[in-house]
Amino acid sequence: MNNNSNFLLKCFPKFFTILPLLLLLILLLGDDPISIQIGFVGKVDALPPSEICDNCQKVIFYAFQHYRQSSTKRLLKHWIKHLCNRYFEYRRRCHSKLVHNFREIWSDMESILDTSQRQRLRHYNEVDTKFKPYKTCEKLKECGKEQSPIDWTKGKQISVENESWTEITPKQNSDEV
Repeated sequence: MNNNSNFLLKCFPKFFTILPLLLLLILLLGDDPISIQIGFVGKVDALPPSEICDNCQKVIFYAFQHYRQSSTKRLLKHWIKHLCNRYFEYRRRCHSKLVHNFREIWSDMESILDTSQRQRLRHYNEVDTKFKPYKTCEKLKECGKEQSPIDWTKGKQISVENESWTEITPKQNSDEV
C-alpha cells in the first residue's frame, strides 16, 4: 500500500496538492450535499449602503469621544481599530477604509478642537455636537448623497457656558457584538 501511494504521488503530484483547494471551492459554492448538510449554503450578503454609512458614523463618533479625552494619534488609531471590531459585518471594510485613512479622520477631529476647547472637553463627559461624523464619512466615500446623517442631537439638551450640548444614547444595531 505504501508503494501504491508513492506511485500515485509520483504520477499525479499536482492533483494531490490541488485536491484540498477543489474541495474548499466546492464547499464555498454551496451546490453540493456536504455544504447543505453542514449548513454552509450560499454567499455572504454585502451590507446595504445605508448600513455602511451608519456604521462609519458610529465608529467615527465614538472614536471622537475617546479622542477628546486623550488626543493623541496613536490612541485614535487604536480606538478606531477597536471600534471596527465591534461591528461584525462592517469590520473588514472598516479596517480597510477607516484605519488606513485615520490621518484624515484625525485632521477633521483636530480642526474641531482648539487648545482652549480641548481642556474644557477633557473634563466634560457629554457629547460635542459641533463634530459631524457624516462629513468625515462622506470624505472617505462611505456615505453618499442619498444617505442621511445620524441625528446625534436627539436626547437631553444640556447647556454649558452658553453652548448647547446633548446627551445621547444612539439606537444600537441588533448585529453589534
